[in-house]
Amino acid sequence: MIRRPLLLSAVVVGLLVSPALAGYQLTDKDGDQTLVSKGRVKELSGEGGGPQSVFDLGSARAWMSNPDRGVYWEGTIDELCTTIRDTTAALGKAMHDAMEAQLSKLSPENRAKVEELRKQLEANRKKEEGKANPGVVKVERTEQTDTIAGQPTRKFKVLVDGALYEEDWLTTDPALAKEFALDRASELMSRVSACAMASDPDPSHPKGIDEGKIYQKLYPQGWPLKTVTHEGGKPHTKSEITKVEKREVPESEFKPPPGYRKAPLSEVMFSGMGGAPGSEL
Repeated sequence: MIRRPLLLSAVVVGLLVSPALAGYQLTDKDGDQTLVSKGRVKELSGEGGGPQSVFDLGSARAWMSNPDRGVYWEGTIDELCTTIRDTTAALGKAMHDAMEAQLSKLSPENRAKVEELRKQLEANRKKEEGKANPGVVKVERTEQTDTIAGQPTRKFKVLVDGALYEEDWLTTDPALAKEFALDRASELMSRVSACAMASDPDPSHPKGIDEGKIYQKLYPQGWPLKTVTHEGGKPHTKSEITKVEKREVPESEFKPPPGYRKAPLSEVMFSGMGGAPGSEL
């Protein structure tokens, strides 16, 4: 008679003091997963056996891994951007040098033809780049709501120079927004986007819409669970989360894979291109 109330009280107290689940697992339509907890976001390809990356939105740090080589890189976002810019410049120079070496083997007549073609391509690139001016980005909140992967969302429109560029369904659950640290995500994602735009080593490719400006205006509103792009005038589902699970994400998930060797970012990111300049082959 005495023990049962004491036991019941102990159970109640244990439930009250036990920590709530901190974190979520998101799965998209392609099976890729995202783990998030306390402002840290981890991206996993497929079943988790592919490349992985973690962005700590609070400390502005990141790490990336390459399972094919068993290596990883870790550092600040500033270091990430600097390395991408330097590696991209080195790759561009390597491509240019390789092309010049091939041209030197041509006859003067054929070399002149190739040079004329290069001038035309450069002129076309500049023309297309002019059309692809980043433009003025505006984000509009709509009254349309929907439930995606069990989560309440609100639809936002992204306009570029007044034309519909994409539609985003953003989370409205404050608990999920807190785990993503959305108050800091927009600035960091904008910087990462700028790095990504600089990662194309081919200078002949025109630059498109400045995604960083979109992140700056969009992420403070919520995390996108579905994005439909209207680029080119035709709607296309760019990304869609199909499952959101609340779960306890252990600290080990946000640390580099055990047994991996720490390596330069150029080796981790660009080894699939035959090894970037300065990386081990």
